[in-house]
Amino acid sequence: MARENSERSKRNTVVGVVVLVLAAVGLISIISAVVGAVSRSFDNSEKTEEYKAFVAPVIMSDPSPFDDVINADQSQLLSISIRSLLSSGLDPDAVEYSGTGMLIKKDIVEKEFARLFGTDVAPLHQTVDGGDGIQFEYNSKTGKYAIPITGVEPVFSPMIKDISEKGSTIILTVGCLAGTDWKQAANGDMIPPEPTKYLKIYLRSSGDGYYISSIKDTDPTETVATQSTTSETTAADAAGGN
Repeated sequence: MARENSERSKRNTVVGVVVLVLAAVGLISIISAVVGAVSRSFDNSEKTEEYKAFVAPVIMSDPSPFDDVINADQSQLLSISIRSLLSSGLDPDAVEYSGTGMLIKKDIVEKEFARLFGTDVAPLHQTVDGGDGIQFEYNSKTGKYAIPITGVEPVFSPMIKDISEKGSTIILTVGCLAGTDWKQAANGDMIPPEPTKYLKIYLRSSGDGYYISSIKDTDPTETVATQSTTSETTAADAAGGN
């Protein structure tokens, strides 16, 4: 019984740390829910929600664009992978508690890295910038990352503006909404800001799933033009079918 209580206490402690780590990032869950509503106004499909959830941890870290994942800043990809784990709700059994935060094994980070960025490049484990002046410190002897008990506000949250396909590649046009620019209406509804910038995110097929192979800046006028062309094509197809 004592052992059972000890295990339960340990689990509760770890969960508590996760909550503390995410508490200061509470804006993520709020914005995520609101952006979900915004995305549904564009396309109510499950795929839109799926893509939004997939790119959210990437967008919130505001990574530098890259033409191919093998040329990306690997330290940024590692940081994104860790932040993605924290925002997705870690299994308490997958982490350890230390006096200053949590410890996450490198193989857990590797799995998340592969889920987001594929296996074309292997992560080079190292201490990385976690944002807002904190670091995710890597210990090569233990093979674990130390996550401090603090919070990191997301730089951006995503708004899916367009989805297109080219061969086996899915191209997402994503508006980046600044996390500090949201307003609240008198009735309590959250009002999203205009996107600060737009990105093209390329998803490459990988077995039954996909991963991010490229991130490129795109011009808002190009985004509008793309959407107009898509609408005209849809209207023409509909007219031709009548």
